Amino acid sequence: RNIKRAWVVMGGWGTVTSSGLMFLLIAAVQTFSSAVIAYGFAKTEFPGRKILFALMIATFIIPDQVTFMPRYLMFREYGMLRTYLPLLLPAALGNGIRNAIFILIFYQFFRMMPKALDEAAMVDGAGFLRVFVTVSIPLAVPAIVVVFIFSFVWHWNETFLTDLYFGNAIGTLPLLLERFTDNYTKIFPPNVNNPMAVLNEGIRMAATLITVLPLLVMYIL
Repeated sequence: RNIKRAWVVMGGWGTVTSSGLMFLLIAAVQTFSSAVIAYGFAKTEFPGRKILFALMIATFIIPDQVTFMPRYLMFREYGMLRTYLPLLLPAALGNGIRNAIFILIFYQFFRMMPKALDEAAMVDGAGFLRVFVTVSIPLAVPAIVVVFIFSFVWHWNETFLTDLYFGNAIGTLPLLLERFTDNYTKIFPPNVNNPMAVLNEGIRMAATLITVLPLLVMYIL
């Protein structure tokens, strides 16, 4: 009974599907952009490379509380609030949540790869892009798995920015868990004749289990 009531309050399959697909897409996009940026830093030499790399590291040092207001105003000006774009676009451009650490993971991985592999592929006629796709990416599967899981988990657990950008237009499981008490009393108002309808710790724990379950499934897979 607790799980059924929590499932109704949390939005059922609609919320689970929308949350899962949204964060899977964001994690996939962030993983790809991080790999591309890291490959450029690790395998190429260009003017200002060290300066740009230092600026990229600096984005990890600056906390989100410093930048959330100008970002919020920018996304509001562009009409992107209450959509997925405030999380998706930064992830696609290498400036998503904790993106710098993902770039560093790929950067170290690509730096450890022998240059002889790239040179052998180029001797066979492969260009820069083909070397990246057919040689470096298949060898970087461990880094891809780590970055993808971390990106998904950190976006999933990020309630401050999602609440700020989405408002009440988009409900994710962690956000609905924060609002669980208010939503529960609206759907199941207190009833003296039915004491089982009163919100209790068992129902709260059932809602927590529903929120954590997708992460457990991902780790198992």
